[in-house]
Amino acid sequence: MRALPYALLVALGGSLGDRLWLPLIGVGLLCFLVFDRIPRGRWRHPAGWLLTLVVSIGVVEFTARGPGGRWLPLAADDRLAALVTPPVVPVVDAAGREAAVGRVDAALVDWAVRADASTCAAGAEIPGGDGIRETHVTLWLDDERFVRGRSAGGRLGEDLCRATFAALDRGEDRLRWARGGDRVRIQIDLSGPTRRVGGRPVRRAVRGLVGALTAGDPNRATGVGGLLSDAVVEVEPGIDGVELWMDGERGLVLPADPVLRGWLTPRVRGRGEKVKRLLIHAARDIRRGPGTWREPGARLLRFRTLSFGRPVPEGPVVELVRGNVPVEDADADALLAGAAAAADWLVDASRVDGAFTYERFPNTASGSEDYNAVRHAGCVVGLYRMARLATAVPELGDSERFAAAGFRGETWVMSHLREPEAAPDGRMRAVDYGRRGSTAGAAAFAILGILERPPGLEAHASMRSLDEGRLEGLGRFLLAMIDPDGRVFESWDDARAFERVVGEAHPYFPGLVVLSLAELYGATGDDRWLDGARRVADFEWARYREERPTPGHWTIQGYWELYRLTGDVTYARANLVLGDHFVSEGYPPHGPPYPDYRGGYHRRDDLPRTIRAASRSEALGAVVDTARALGEDPTVYEDALLAAGRHLLENQYRTENRYYLPASERVAGAVRMGLVDNHCRVDGNKHAMLGLVQAWRVARRRAGDAGIEPWPVTPQLDGR
Repeated sequence: MRALPYALLVALGGSLGDRLWLPLIGVGLLCFLVFDRIPRGRWRHPAGWLLTLVVSIGVVEFTARGPGGRWLPLAADDRLAALVTPPVVPVVDAAGREAAVGRVDAALVDWAVRADASTCAAGAEIPGGDGIRETHVTLWLDDERFVRGRSAGGRLGEDLCRATFAALDRGEDRLRWARGGDRVRIQIDLSGPTRRVGGRPVRRAVRGLVGALTAGDPNRATGVGGLLSDAVVEVEPGIDGVELWMDGERGLVLPADPVLRGWLTPRVRGRGEKVKRLLIHAARDIRRGPGTWREPGARLLRFRTLSFGRPVPEGPVVELVRGNVPVEDADADALLAGAAAAADWLVDASRVDGAFTYERFPNTASGSEDYNAVRHAGCVVGLYRMARLATAVPELGDSERFAAAGFRGETWVMSHLREPEAAPDGRMRAVDYGRRGSTAGAAAFAILGILERPPGLEAHASMRSLDEGRLEGLGRFLLAMIDPDGRVFESWDDARAFERVVGEAHPYFPGLVVLSLAELYGATGDDRWLDGARRVADFEWARYREERPTPGHWTIQGYWELYRLTGDVTYARANLVLGDHFVSEGYPPHGPPYPDYRGGYHRRDDLPRTIRAASRSEALGAVVDTARALGEDPTVYEDALLAAGRHLLENQYRTENRYYLPASERVAGAVRMGLVDNHCRVDGNKHAMLGLVQAWRVARRRAGDAGIEPWPVTPQLDGR
């Protein structure tokens, strides 16, 4: 009877995750034998049960994630997936993959001359391919919608041929496909055995508890119960395919389909909602309603594929992960080229009237009617910084082109500069646009834009006087946006309505206010601006020490500027603490559960977002400079920067990874927003190009070059 609780623990723990069975049995047996020999103490067996569970999970964590992973709450996010045995992926070596693509090429030729699919059996066999359950061939021609075919049951070479014929037979213009064989882009997916999703009552209970504890946050809404609760843990969007069986019919979603078809673009928040979207599309595949997966007779299977292809006609055969071509490493030249490409895309998004094409949805070659003045003004600052940098580093691109695009954008900003409604000070000025009206963020960026405008853009001396008046008015507005505690109001309407900030303050505006007022002090020497910057900076640092919120990337840059200008080590030391916080959430030190997580940052119950890696890289550059200025070792921050730089390059649209997009040249150089979210937004690219530059600085230094000096250096108004 004393061993019965251990047996129950094994049964319950095994229900939580496949990989727990063996550790629980081994560790449980050892703990039982040890603790059973302790002569006294009622605590001995409960201690043995707890130790069994903790050590068993630790064993799984060590083997599944690697010893470098830092612990996170097990049930809160993708960490629970480490306990789940992944489906088997077929193995085909490089020569076999080359031969497979060659077999598809041969089938394209045969189909063009109207050969019958019966000829497929005559082709030479392809070595390897053990464990293949089904063969899928997806083809693209120019900007046409892809065609796909599948085959199973034969030899690999024969199945590839039959799947190719089946795909081509679905093409709308047979003659076009017959004549365009040399322009066809190819993706092959070889699916392995399926594993059933569901039947884990303990896991459902854990997820339900987590959902209850995190209620109210849409990013954490995964306590949905039932089949979806299991699927959230077992199905990784973009990595796992799903089969939804109902009344003998199969709805199929291949692993990369969410990316290839743009189902999760624009952003779908949270793992639960992402997985639900996959189940809805699986139901549509068999012409059933979106709630089919909830019906009692529904059965859900998951599987993975070996995915590879030739995304560029006449190009090499490459591995594909979530439909993307992996980037294994990134040196200084690659990082600089990536920053230049992102900057070029941002310039191309700049219109004649100074506004930007705010965002693009590449799968539909469409844009958005939304607009955001804060993000617009931030892009102006980014382009000015790139223009200044390109003057010193010509390989980055045309400095004058960057500056001209930034100046068009700044002109748009200044066209919306006006006295805030019912302002107590007639000299106060704010950027007023959209439903939020006058915001602290837009005013802060407007200040930075004027201060960081590259030399030579002023048309005449009177513009300096105009700049000084605008800076005075914007500075006064920002001071009025700071409440008595040092918190920052988001909008002028809030500042008029309340004496103090109510509820949660905007996560990024305080740091922008610190940075802009600090730079304004550096340019003018006026203590009003320094006092305002310090009030906000001091409050934010005290709040961080008490509440430990996620740091703001602009706050870090503001602290660096304050330290440079005042020499106050408090801000420098604060920067290292905030930098440690960023680093602690990265992949690594967390062991990446999937290879394309590497260099990204952990998100509760969601996949990494590239904009998080981009904005944090921009800030970590300031942390590196801070560490070096203090004589501290910057290695941990530099490693995080290099990893994030590789991650950003992997998610930047290049010739080889935009094969599935219509009019793909429109997003060349853009960095998409996430691993399964293809949409591109101007502010994300602004962060990416500057983050890549910070990674490039580290790579140059490690290659033996001294790199460039810390930047941006505050330009003095009388020295421009």
